[in-house]
Amino acid sequence: HQGRILMDGGVVDPLPVKILFERGMDRVISFNLNKYSFDRPMKRHDQIEVLTATFYLMMRFLGDRDYGPKVFQIAPHFSMYPHQALDFLDIKTNITAGTEAMDLCEKELLAWLEE
Repeated sequence: HQGRILMDGGVVDPLPVKILFERGMDRVISFNLNKYSFDRPMKRHDQIEVLTATFYLMMRFLGDRDYGPKVFQIAPHFSMYPHQALDFLDIKTNITAGTEAMDLCEKELLAWLEE
């Protein structure tokens, strides 16, 4: 843009929760909307799928490394919506997948909150 290269903020800080801890939060619940799912084999080994898997793993790793048990990461399964793999603005699909993910991890999340 105007002679500059612009990147998504997720490239620099894929799990931007540091400011929450700086402001006194003890724990954070995060949603990984990367939309890559390891519950299925790679259908194609193209650049998009490899990058998507890489960003998913990077977010999980950085969250675990930097914040450990202070961050509960929820990764909705988007494999049921493969045609929307990179559509982060599809709010309805994101909310549906997020709700399904919350339902699946409800017991684990409640146990984490009670620790």
